[in-house]
Amino acid sequence: EHLVLPYSVTRVDSQAFTRCSELKSVVFSQRMTDIPTYGFAYCYNLGDVEIPSNIEEILEGAFRSCNKMSTLTLNNGLKYIGKVAFANCSGLSSVTVPNTVTSIDSGAFQDCPNLTSIILSSQLTELKPNTLKNTGISEIRIPDAVTTITSYENSYTNEETSGSFYNCTKLKKVYFGKNTVNI
Repeated sequence: EHLVLPYSVTRVDSQAFTRCSELKSVVFSQRMTDIPTYGFAYCYNLGDVEIPSNIEEILEGAFRSCNKMSTLTLNNGLKYIGKVAFANCSGLSSVTVPNTVTSIDSGAFQDCPNLTSIILSSQLTELKPNTLKNTGISEIRIPDAVTTITSYENSYTNEETSGSFYNCTKLKKVYFGKNTVNI
């Protein structure tokens, strides 16, 4: 139920704890620098998570579908949030992305319908496709450093698919940063 990764642990392999349905909490080693690809994905009972300041990267799908997670604490030191890292975390309601984060990859918070509050890092320069797709946000402030809000093309059909805020049906207010020029 409770996992404590001791100081001796410097790395966890990809998918190491995927689908550990009874896992409720995890404490990360102070020597780890990343949360691995799909490392804790589909841990449906994993509750609130605190990412310590020694973690620099949360890789692809690291916490995908961790439905009991409602609060996510990301500390200074984090630089990168990977593709679909927190996708389908249906219980997630609020996130503050620290100003040390310079990149949030595609779909990082997509399909989190109860996510109603997100504060983005002032260091972000781009909002990538599907970043907040299908979330419950009603307003958002785009940091001044963001110059581009992107969608992408389907590589098979060359059709544009989803933008950063696709199907955010509750979104009423967007406050653009002073440098946002490409939407």
